[in-house]
Amino acid sequence: MFSLLLAISSLVPTTVAFAQNETVANESFLPESNETSEENNTSSFEGENSTDAIEPYVDNNSSEYLPQDAVPEDVNGNDEINLTLQQEESEALGNETTAPGTEEGGEEAPKPVVSMRGRGHNLGKSWDAWQTGSLGEVVRLGNVGSSVTLKEFRLKITNTVYSGGVRYQVYTPKNGWLPYSKDGAKAAAKGKPYRIEALRASLTGKLRNHYDLWYRVYVSGLGWLSWTCNNKAAGTRGFSRSVEAIEFTVREKGKDQPTGSDKYGAALITFQPKMITSRAYIKKGWVAEKQSPKVSGSTKRSLTMKAVQAKINKKGILPGSLSYRIFAGGSWSSWLKDGEVAGNKKTGIEAMGFKLTGSYKKLYDIYYRVHVAHEGWLGWAKNGQKAGSTNAQHGLDGFQIKLVPKGAEAPGSSKNHFVKKSFFLDAMSKLAQGFSSPTNWLIMVDNGSSKVGIYNGSKGNWKRTHYFSASMGKSSTPTVRGTFSVSDRGYVFGDGYSCYYWTRFYGDYLFHSVLYHPGTFNIMDGSLGYNVSHGCVRMAIENARFIHDNIPYGTTVYSY
Repeated sequence: MFSLLLAISSLVPTTVAFAQNETVANESFLPESNETSEENNTSSFEGENSTDAIEPYVDNNSSEYLPQDAVPEDVNGNDEINLTLQQEESEALGNETTAPGTEEGGEEAPKPVVSMRGRGHNLGKSWDAWQTGSLGEVVRLGNVGSSVTLKEFRLKITNTVYSGGVRYQVYTPKNGWLPYSKDGAKAAAKGKPYRIEALRASLTGKLRNHYDLWYRVYVSGLGWLSWTCNNKAAGTRGFSRSVEAIEFTVREKGKDQPTGSDKYGAALITFQPKMITSRAYIKKGWVAEKQSPKVSGSTKRSLTMKAVQAKINKKGILPGSLSYRIFAGGSWSSWLKDGEVAGNKKTGIEAMGFKLTGSYKKLYDIYYRVHVAHEGWLGWAKNGQKAGSTNAQHGLDGFQIKLVPKGAEAPGSSKNHFVKKSFFLDAMSKLAQGFSSPTNWLIMVDNGSSKVGIYNGSKGNWKRTHYFSASMGKSSTPTVRGTFSVSDRGYVFGDGYSCYYWTRFYGDYLFHSVLYHPGTFNIMDGSLGYNVSHGCVRMAIENARFIHDNIPYGTTVYSY
């Protein structure tokens, strides 16, 4: 856990009251967030701009000055003290007669001094020494780049002529936004302190009418974020990154912000899982764009994508961009970025890749997967890896992008995110790749599933053209097993039945049609998918005719 402490002493007696659990209605910050209210410890930072940070503090239930009859008389009999009190009361009503920062007579008023102390993950049980600085000076708490997590700190302001103090609030991933602490009290949840991920702070009372409280945080793995002030949030949310150091400074109202590294352009960075939009060109037009992690394209109609676009839809929050490329027409495209069209709207996309650059690369891992037409989803690729295939001629019809904090767990299995042609083959087709044939045809007979596959091509590159059910030999007359070849063929045979378009592959073992009544095309026994024959391979008449008419003599037949 982590805590803050702050205290203020004033030349003018004052009473300042802030509820410990007081929250701020509005707060400005970058980037935008769609999170819910602070009451659920998941408040959105978007559009918040605390009115407490800009309106003067007024306590209507107490007097800021002593009653008239309590003022001591001057020993010389004059009413100088009463005049001074009247002048102070005039100031309390907003009718100041002297410039800010000076007292009556032109003497310079005391300047605010920021003082704080804290402890981190490995700094032991004792608090660090108070670090101090006068108006305009920067006070640092914590160790930059030490990987030591800051869990508590205290903050107070002393030596000021104006009434008021300081309050501050921290955010931890375990507890969300904790109640406000003020004036030297530590800001931490009860029990064991937890790492700080974000904070906000502001001056109170009349101090905030004359001064601004500026601060910035050093985040593990990222470095310094931008300066911000007056109760705006600083840090990160949703990235599991800790604050290692904080810098505070008090400056006169309206002065320019302190100088320093500003490479992210934001004081607060929140995890944005929906920040990428993408769309796909399918058939004759663009499919509506989708926000991550929704699927772009179509996974139900098996329509191959011909072009894609993607971009970071909150451009300008951080320096960096989204880059992507595709594989189509036998080659990879160059890396494109943020809204550029990848593809020519004519050639099917077979593979793709995405990556982030700049600050986004430090904060996020980008995961993506592709949906192969007629096949389904492949595994998750990330950060520029290839997804799909480049030699299988299997087009993609959809893809999905998911963002996770850097180093976080993948959204699913990364196995088979980029595959070879054999990945898309079933058991029969994979087995077929190991066979050669004297012709450019191959026939595979699976007795176990009663299926026949016909392939065209060559060894290692067979492509199946026909796949159908057949009836094999029954247990008493099983179909022969082994490697054979096509020998001869004929139109019809049979005694008491007719079988059409027969093709011999071994001895009396034939491919032929189902049984018809003699001399007719009226089916006598059309059973397919069963072991019912005398050893031949029966099939629908159209499949028997294809083999009879198209498969050359000598073609390899493998029965298993």
